[in-house]
Amino acid sequence: MSEIEEKWFASTAALRPVTAAQSQAATHGEQGLGLRFGYRIGALRLLTPEGALSEVLSGPNIYPIPNAPPGLSGYVNRQGTLVPVWDLRVLIDDASVARDGAEQDREQQAVLALGRDERRVGVIISGLPRTLRKLERATEPPLLDALAEFASGAWSADGFIWFEFDYERFIGAQMSKAAASGKYIT
Repeated sequence: MSEIEEKWFASTAALRPVTAAQSQAATHGEQGLGLRFGYRIGALRLLTPEGALSEVLSGPNIYPIPNAPPGLSGYVNRQGTLVPVWDLRVLIDDASVARDGAEQDREQQAVLALGRDERRVGVIISGLPRTLRKLERATEPPLLDALAEFASGAWSADGFIWFEFDYERFIGAQMSKAAASGKYIT
């Protein structure tokens, strides 16, 4: 084995700290824009937050919760931790998202787990996330009213518009609404 192979294929290679320069090179494309992952909810295209921990759970068992707020489909058990799963289609009042969401049942349905520890949530998505490499700032088209205050920008990639979406604020707002209604235990 050559010196380079020994350096990179040694079992201790994964334990070495990554320098800031290596990290920048690994996460930024040619135009200085980060490598991002995009996911769909019906016809709506959203971006995972930059640097966020995300994991795809393909066809997981979602355990329903009695008397849960609208949009909270239930929980999945992920490595012994209960992760709440949200179906944003229920919370978005838009016919095209609902129609495309119905078509989602015929395609692969997955849960995208976002975040860490007690802030980790799952979102039901259409298909699988996509890797987006050449993101260009886009003129923001109007976004659905239910999501507009939680979107911070729009990007163009692969012929589609992808929105920056603050899922933590959105889910927090849904929980606040549920708590204020007095109908649900939060």
